[in-house]
Amino acid sequence: MTRRADTAIICGGLALLVLMGAGWFFVFRDTTNTYDPDERSSEPPSAAAATKAAQAFLDGWARDEPAEAGALTDAPDSATATLQSYADDLGLTKIAFKGLAVRRSSSAGGTTTVDFDVVANVNDGRWAYRSALGVVQDEDGYTAVRWDHTVLHPELTTGQSLVAGELTDEFMTVRPTTADGRKGLQDFPSLGDIAGSIRDNADGDGGRPGHGVAIVDSAGAQVKTLAVLASSKAPAIRTTIDARLQAAAEKALKNPVLGGKPAGVVALDWRTGHILAIAYSGDSGNIAINAVKAPGSTLKIVSAAALFDLAGLHPGSAAPCPDSVLANGQTFGNDPGVSPDEGATIAEAFTVSCNTAFIKDGFNHLVNDGDASALHRGDRCVRHGIVVDRRRCRHA
Repeated sequence: MTRRADTAIICGGLALLVLMGAGWFFVFRDTTNTYDPDERSSEPPSAAAATKAAQAFLDGWARDEPAEAGALTDAPDSATATLQSYADDLGLTKIAFKGLAVRRSSSAGGTTTVDFDVVANVNDGRWAYRSALGVVQDEDGYTAVRWDHTVLHPELTTGQSLVAGELTDEFMTVRPTTADGRKGLQDFPSLGDIAGSIRDNADGDGGRPGHGVAIVDSAGAQVKTLAVLASSKAPAIRTTIDARLQAAAEKALKNPVLGGKPAGVVALDWRTGHILAIAYSGDSGNIAINAVKAPGSTLKIVSAAALFDLAGLHPGSAAPCPDSVLANGQTFGNDPGVSPDEGATIAEAFTVSCNTAFIKDGFNHLVNDGDASALHRGDRCVRHGIVVDRRRCRHA
């Protein structure tokens, strides 16, 4: 081979390398974001250019290449980090985009907005929603996605992020129910406040939180639920309320005979002390349990039981019913309509609700030097004002 031939071959090879290099330069330049943020144009990109830029960005995001997608924005570092956090916090396994549509162009901001549908496989399920991004261009016509947290979701604001998992605001508080568990206390007009109090102060059984996607703040506190992928079940707590009796009590207080006056009723199981029903009427609140009033004649039941069990009396024991009686330095009388009866028994005094009879007997038999603890003491009784061992008690 001659030197001239060698020279021709070398020159030809150099020319080929120059051409190849130029080709690679143009290919590289054509597929890499060369947008210059310092030369941003006030003219928005065309619909075609905006759609192309958006599709390239979304393709990189779909391939789980946050750096690749981030490089196509006007804030590569921020976009890359945020896209990676999006995938990590949601437990993202797959994401796809469709339905790209140019919504509008803004001459003032030089932005063309592109809407798109997101379908993401995250922790606990599949999440779909609609989002949007803006596309801008520089003076040379190179485009970039204008990075903003709303690209991830339109409801995000600064300092917030998206997470998938247990939803604290979907985990309902306890659901107070009747004894049979079939009805909630809130279903009864008189029990609304009580149900609320139980919800605020009690723990129930059998509940489970919901799971889904939520917006959280910088401290991780849940701000808003965006999607429920697994429903919650409220924990329940059964009360002693009997649904049938509660309904009957509510109905009874609507009886016209009450004339619209405030009224209240509480039904108890005398064997256990369990509350079976609580109902009230009128505008004075729940007077069945919250009225600031003395127990009145209701306490005669307690006093009579204590006289029987602790003072050795019985229904036929004497219980004189005078007009008034002095006890502990205070004079007490009877309600109008209660006639005095010095020969009354406990049963008769109870029947007419004689205050003086029960105050006199209760004070004389159950109070010792100002101490009325005999009312709740079961191992001793009182005879003639003296506390004695219960075994020494005898029925009068």
